[in-house]
Amino acid sequence: MKAYVLKSDGRKEEARPRPRPGDPNPRVFSVEETQDMVGGYASVTPLVEGVVMVYDADGMYKERVFNPAAVELLRKCGNEKPGLIAGPVLVCGSDMVGD
Repeated sequence: MKAYVLKSDGRKEEARPRPRPGDPNPRVFSVEETQDMVGGYASVTPLVEGVVMVYDADGMYKERVFNPAAVELLRKCGNEKPGLIAGPVLVCGSDMVGD
């Protein structure tokens, strides 16, 4: 699966794990990478089997821009009460998120 960052304005940008020493082509995002992409503490929620959304759990408290595209994606994936998500989110395979 190709990973992407879903911005608050609905734009999608492809995301790839950064090369690391000894692993020039990694397949897993580090915790630091996910935090950098979402702008804070990375919280992971499942979308469908094998796919997750990573977002900043405190985004609304940091006065980030509301992300209606992320909330709509959660709804489409069966989450009836998605809550408020602010700031960019990472959508990727569940096997692409590191510890």
